[in-house]
Amino acid sequence: MDELTRRVVSYQQSGEGLADLVRDLSAATYQFPLRNRRCTEDDCGEFLLFVAARISGMVHRYDFRGVAFEAYLHTNLKWLLRTYLKRRDRRLREARLAYRSALWHDTNSEVVDVGPLYDQSRRPLDSGCEDSLRAPSVRHPLPFGPWFNRVQTGGHSRRRVMIIALKACLYLSETDIAMVADLTGFEREWLRESWLRLRVRLNCRRHGYDVLRLRRNRLFVRLQSSHDRLYACCDHAERLRLLHESAEMRERLTRLRLKISRIPRCPTNQEIAEVTGIPKGTIDSALYYAKRKLFAVRKPVARRSS
Repeated sequence: MDELTRRVVSYQQSGEGLADLVRDLSAATYQFPLRNRRCTEDDCGEFLLFVAARISGMVHRYDFRGVAFEAYLHTNLKWLLRTYLKRRDRRLREARLAYRSALWHDTNSEVVDVGPLYDQSRRPLDSGCEDSLRAPSVRHPLPFGPWFNRVQTGGHSRRRVMIIALKACLYLSETDIAMVADLTGFEREWLRESWLRLRVRLNCRRHGYDVLRLRRNRLFVRLQSSHDRLYACCDHAERLRLLHESAEMRERLTRLRLKISRIPRCPTNQEIAEVTGIPKGTIDSALYYAKRKLFAVRKPVARRSS
């Protein structure tokens, strides 16, 4: 019986000397990854952290039957090192995948992703509303420019301007709301309260959107990792399994992207009706005629500016 085995058996019988054993075994564990050419000096510390909680358990489970404790320890550390390397390689592979542009820019022409819902570059509003939403990028800018004063504000036009301003609540600041209130003749406090209530509703919608985006990104990383393993695999049965797994993940990814694309990024007409107390049909018709009039006014101005 060698010295290390004798110390382990002595501890199992007397219950003394565990701290010294763990210290000596930790030193041996730290040097163990250097036997593998895939490991570097940095992996020694990481491997020791990975195994540290198991060292005392190996001492307690050892049963002397003629096999030295050093051989028992070597066998355990060999399998633990294989597990550590698999996890390390998976983390490195996922980190490399995170830098791929396809993870952040959707290239599928059949299913259009809505992209980031909130623009982090825009400063928060001074409305006191916590965790305010940011306006997403849009194809057409808001109809608030030098030519906006040309819009007639008499009769139904005042209400139409107010409704389209609430529809675009993500794009408007508190100063814009005050300007709309002065232009249309509605009370500032009432319009500001409606604007805030709509933004709070959109803010409540943010959690579900963020959860879906997180699930989509995780699934995308898993799919890319599966493709990498497929390219490196030579076994026919394993390739078939990976192909089936990749097909399932692509279907799930398509469903997630469809769910994300269906999340409204602006207040719905029903939400505006509930906040303002105006019938939904009136909201629908007002938005239709307001957009038609605003874009009709905008076209000649755009031609002159170009």
